[in-house]
Amino acid sequence: MNTFSKITQFFAWFIILGISRPFFKIEVRNRENLKGVRAPAILISNHIRFYDSFLYRIAVGLRSPLSPLRFMGVKRFHSPVLNFISKIGIVPLVYFFMGVVTVVTGQGVSKNLEGAKKALRGGAVIAMFPEGRMYYDDTIGPFKWGAAILAEETDSPLMPFAMRKHGRKIIVNVGHPFCIDKTKGPTENTEIMRDVVVKLFNEIEF
Repeated sequence: MNTFSKITQFFAWFIILGISRPFFKIEVRNRENLKGVRAPAILISNHIRFYDSFLYRIAVGLRSPLSPLRFMGVKRFHSPVLNFISKIGIVPLVYFFMGVVTVVTGQGVSKNLEGAKKALRGGAVIAMFPEGRMYYDDTIGPFKWGAAILAEETDSPLMPFAMRKHGRKIIVNVGHPFCIDKTKGPTENTEIMRDVVVKLFNEIEF
């Protein structure tokens, strides 16, 4: 799956840039913080729009050693439009080509993390949105425990990002990698992760 995803994401990078340029002005700040970061790793960010996974890919770069990214994704959405797109098969098709690890609502944290754990132990990079949903109102919602548990159980470092949109401009701010504190529980570690992303978010000025 990694080789297949790497090929599809490589070509998707050019398609994404071509489609996005007429509509958005995307700026990646502090990309140098990615230097030296290698798989396995977990990327975390707030979730502003349905195309955030593509913003991750643009921020990481075309020839990054972190490629391909394995995204965590759901099949059921808060948006009726996205649910319709999923129902007619477009979302599952995109998930297949992009190597998405599917999360099933109501299945439980342990079960939903099995695929991501296996991928990380195989040397993958998992990209997540710990809020578990999109927030359109320029705020950051509460984080769920999944990323903290995943980082602790796989000894994977966390690479934080923050995304913010104003009009046509989208800024992705890249933070410094850090490791989970195993002396703390998932609740406290989740709050620490959120605080890191909030700080990156608040640093963004248009």
